[in-house]
Amino acid sequence: MRSILTTIFTGAICLIIGLCIGTWQGRQIKETKAGQLITSATAKLPWTKATGEDGGENQIESNEYPTLKWRAKQLSDAPDAIVRLWTTFEPNEKDAATGTLKYKLTLFKATKRDSREVQLLDAVGFKLMQFNASDFQDIPGAPDIVEARDSVPCTEEMYKKACDFSIK
Repeated sequence: MRSILTTIFTGAICLIIGLCIGTWQGRQIKETKAGQLITSATAKLPWTKATGEDGGENQIESNEYPTLKWRAKQLSDAPDAIVRLWTTFEPNEKDAATGTLKYKLTLFKATKRDSREVQLLDAVGFKLMQFNASDFQDIPGAPDIVEARDSVPCTEEMYKKACDFSIK
């Protein structure tokens, strides 16, 4: 009987400590690679709602590092205009800390099709880097969809910190 009470008491203490640490360090835990993997895996489960769907907190739909599939965002061009971003980090062969950020930016029903400024943001909303996507190509068979693909220099540290993006 004594061992059962000790086990229950120890479990309750661990639960309280875990809840306190989770509340205190929640945002920092979500910024880590493991936290983002767990959040994106949870979003794929049919019976759960991921944080990004109900609170708009997580803007990464699929995190299969180094490839990130970002959640679609609405553009101010038209009521139905949407933008979609995919990014991949490819390290430099000589220096693994530096590399190239390859992106694919897709615009649906956008009126401005010549150039867009994309900013990658950290968890607090500060700009980590920005690039201009300007070489938009029409998608055959889809008159309302254009796509730009290119690459820009980027460090792996900045890429890992990216939690959101904005587009103008």
